[in-house]
Amino acid sequence: MPLFEYSCAQCGFLFEELVFTSGLTIACPQCGSPQVEKQLSTFGVAHAASLPCGEGACPMPESPACGEGACPGCAN
Repeated sequence: MPLFEYSCAQCGFLFEELVFTSGLTIACPQCGSPQVEKQLSTFGVAHAASLPCGEGACPMPESPACGEGACPGCAN
């Protein structure tokens, strides 16, 4: 079941809606207006390169600077 984000064109309220079938009319839960626009939503994925220094992201964990945010191999 896809979860979509919508923005109300009338009052500007942002909300999420589970959409079970296509063609369903979505109305704003705040003001009731059917004039809503589906928003482009993103999702977050963590991977080793996005972890803080010293928490698995460092390709050089033996470095004395590892965990200090100054590893030569980290983006931090």
